[in-house]
Amino acid sequence: MNEEEKDIMTPEQEPRIYELGFLLAPALDQDSVSGETAALRDLIIEKQGIIISLGEAKERLLAYQMSKMIDNKKEKFDRAYFGWIKFETTPCMALEIKSALDVKKNILRFLIIKTTREEAVVERRMAPKKKLSSKTKTEARGAREEIEKSLSPAELDKTIDAMVIN
Repeated sequence: MNEEEKDIMTPEQEPRIYELGFLLAPALDQDSVSGETAALRDLIIEKQGIIISLGEAKERLLAYQMSKMIDNKKEKFDRAYFGWIKFETTPCMALEIKSALDVKKNILRFLIIKTTREEAVVERRMAPKKKLSSKTKTEARGAREEIEKSLSPAELDKTIDAMVIN
């Protein structure tokens, strides 16, 4: 039996660890953001998931502008509330959670990935700045421009979509 056949939905599936990362609309106030996070947690529990840990949603500046159709109008966003929830459930229930999240209006984007219980979430910190020579700065600028040319936001989205469970 190959890996894909193992993932066919059956009631006897072994539970797995997943992490849900989500972006909420920036128009929400802090109470609404807490309510949306609680609603996501409740959805996972309703779908027989077990919450392992979660990160409360905090407002972030996005790397690039995102758009989403809301009430037949294309809205653009450059800020959003980012949060995450690590949980355990079966692959069948993970797909049901994904389907329920697809229709939520206040979620700009979400990602569900398979992970392990042991992985720790590390807060990103600013590294101390080092003085660079003008030669090093020129090399770094050239490398950054080459990377930016090689992967557009659309290609990045396509790559991320390929990694997400369907």
